[in-house]
Amino acid sequence: MPGNDIPDVDLPDVDKLVHLLMYAGLGYLSASAFSTCPLKWRQVRFWLFIMLFTYGFLLEFAQELFPALHRSFSYWDAAFNGLGAITGISLRLKRGYRICRCQCSNQLHTLKIATRNIREPSLKPSEGKMLISHNPSLPDIISKAFRWKTVYYDLDDTTRITFVCTGKSLVSLPHFSYGAVFSLSESTLGTDWKTKLTHLAGGKGYTNIEVRSCFPQPDNYQKVASWLPLQKSKDAQNKLFTSNLKRKIRKASKNGFEVKQGGIELLDDFYRVYSRHIRFLGSGALSRHFFSCLLKEYTNGYAGIFLVMYHNKVIGGAINLEYKGFYENCWFATLKKYQRAYASYVLHDRMIAHAISLNAHTYSFGRSSRNTGVHEFKKQWGATDVPLQWFQIPAETISLRRQEWLKKLWKQLPWPLGNRFGNYMAKWVY
Repeated sequence: MPGNDIPDVDLPDVDKLVHLLMYAGLGYLSASAFSTCPLKWRQVRFWLFIMLFTYGFLLEFAQELFPALHRSFSYWDAAFNGLGAITGISLRLKRGYRICRCQCSNQLHTLKIATRNIREPSLKPSEGKMLISHNPSLPDIISKAFRWKTVYYDLDDTTRITFVCTGKSLVSLPHFSYGAVFSLSESTLGTDWKTKLTHLAGGKGYTNIEVRSCFPQPDNYQKVASWLPLQKSKDAQNKLFTSNLKRKIRKASKNGFEVKQGGIELLDDFYRVYSRHIRFLGSGALSRHFFSCLLKEYTNGYAGIFLVMYHNKVIGGAINLEYKGFYENCWFATLKKYQRAYASYVLHDRMIAHAISLNAHTYSFGRSSRNTGVHEFKKQWGATDVPLQWFQIPAETISLRRQEWLKKLWKQLPWPLGNRFGNYMAKWVY
């Protein structure tokens, strides 16, 4: 009878929800199976998602081939498979980072304990000289910016090394020329320190250990840092400059270049010049997020930006750090069009004056390859060459830095894609 008809009711489609929950669980369990290290999970999370999504997509396609299942291929179900995979992987990563079971956990210390009894750093060119890498705030800034982890490792009873753990490597310190090694004795690292680090690499599951030093190495070094001893006043410093160097600085001023100094408010202007210049060189630019963290959280010393302007246009810039009298120009870029007009000279001259105003004893031009044009530029200021030796265990066999084909490919990528890809690559090419 018409009065007894039951109206049709659309039941909620729970099929997509089931797909999401199933693949969320699969993603969670898959992430757990890879490692106990959350940093390693982050390295494989993209490929793990691709594998799970591909599996879900092919499973949907296969179901259509079996009539008994009464199923047809559904793009929506495949999409919810992928969404579930992302959800499960993300939940596992978030939870895992809070329960990190680092195999060096017995060597972790708070920064206060790690540096409380340290009198001098071992890696130093002369008695008692601190470098920016010895600033206790720096390792945590690097770790936060790249989602890595700071590890303080006691090599023996007298030596402590501050590492940054990337999940597969221990590096002291990535993206900087020097490491952070402290000793309780007057001597430098003991003769058996390589053996101890080799044991650490093999016994704790790390694929690579790297310590960056500035020990004198007369034969086999390729990279140098250029350090300029500073006088008590800028006038006294100028007297040590050659007449040719003074002429170039004066010429730069006459060409209409102006220098602006500031902090994080100048970061966008600096980054536009820096990212395009580093792309021109065939390298990847470090992310803006890293520089923002550095400028906001660097303590115990100066951190700031200098810009060189031409007709109110930013054509160059630099980011400088200072710690206990050691002042380093860490990142520097000027547009090639203005280099012949001596824009770099007026910028360095102003930064040297600023270092002197802070009572710094050393101005570092940063590192460069020996006997290159950049190296010769730094030498004309009267800078001293400090050999850089990066000890790697095991020794590096393949270096992305030396792959010229990769640099050529990089330059051909469209700017937005090349810059994003460069940010990711620069994180790992440290």
